[in-house]
Amino acid sequence: MRQLAAHTGIALTDMLFYGDRLDEGGNDYPVLAIGVPSVAVDGWEDTADKLEVLLRTL
Repeated sequence: MRQLAAHTGIALTDMLFYGDRLDEGGNDYPVLAIGVPSVAVDGWEDTADKLEVLLRTL
């Protein structure tokens, strides 16, 4: 994520990450731990549903 931020110029705090293992010890936890706003999901279908809700608000 830090490399993505450096490459794009987008601050970590301006990103939004969707992950199914945001719990401590989970493979997505390091993203949450470095301060990237994150949304917990239960699989790709849940990700799509939550993104659809978000996109309606933009």
